[in-house]
Amino acid sequence: MLRDYQADETFVCLFPYDAKLNPGLPKRVLSQLEPWRALLSARPQLGGLSQIEAGFQWYEFYRFTQRGQTPALAFPELATHAHFVFLKTPRVFTQKAPVVKLASKAEADFQLTSALLNSSAALLWFKTICFSKRESGEAERDTYFEFGGTKVQQLPIPLCLAEALRGKGHALAERLTAFSRACWERGQQ
Repeated sequence: MLRDYQADETFVCLFPYDAKLNPGLPKRVLSQLEPWRALLSARPQLGGLSQIEAGFQWYEFYRFTQRGQTPALAFPELATHAHFVFLKTPRVFTQKAPVVKLASKAEADFQLTSALLNSSAALLWFKTICFSKRESGEAERDTYFEFGGTKVQQLPIPLCLAEALRGKGHALAERLTAFSRACWERGQQ
């Protein structure tokens, strides 16, 4: 769950791949999964082939791709505030927690983008164009918005930040990046 600008790690997901994304699990984990081996082996893949016939290990994810295994900014699709969270390590999210991917893999670019997306100016813009899902008598505090990916892509980016993301130095962008990094590091404690 994404709330208060952090990812709740209460729930975990078994990731049956090593650091190079090759399938593999320790023997003790495989023995715990053994009762479900037949069921998992017979899962149909695209084209009607079973998991094994498609060339996968029986414990691998269905339709796993390496696409999601890079740093990203995740955010809740439905919330009172956007709560963009910078994630260095791979995570698994549902369709209710979209991610922002950047062409650059530089951490500073993620920090700068996070600062922009979590700014009060961006929030005002999002609340102006995003669909209000639920309003109450206390609309300032209890209105939920649908922060769809298409709307996030439409956010106007100030020229100085756009140039910084293209690799051109800018003092304001550098200060904003440093502030965002400091907030992120403090949140990690």
